[in-house]
Amino acid sequence: MRKVLAILLVLTSMPAMAAEPDWSANRIMPWCRALVSNREMQDYFNQGLCGGMINGIVYVLSQSAVTGVLPITSRLCVPGEATMGQIQKIVIQYIDQRPQRFHEDFRLLAIEALMAAWSCKR
Repeated sequence: MRKVLAILLVLTSMPAMAAEPDWSANRIMPWCRALVSNREMQDYFNQGLCGGMINGIVYVLSQSAVTGVLPITSRLCVPGEATMGQIQKIVIQYIDQRPQRFHEDFRLLAIEALMAAWSCKR
């Protein structure tokens, strides 16, 4: 009985091994494709996750263009008439054209895509 208690004590005192979230384009892109194609994927949460990440990146990088918080190379100037759907399609098209990079972080690839499309003029 003491051995069982000792093992339980050791196991419960060990720090939890939290898995790192997978932010790779491999994982995120199916949700993004479903979001812009209006396919019925029944995974609205993850489709929203994709749209929210892109929207958040656009907001932060666009605000840096206004406030100058980020370096000049990180500023984004999206035309006022661009819709969120158009912005999402640009990100998805950019990443889909680079399948050899699908293992990379989706968020960084999205930033690259947006900067390639709408980097502020110096």
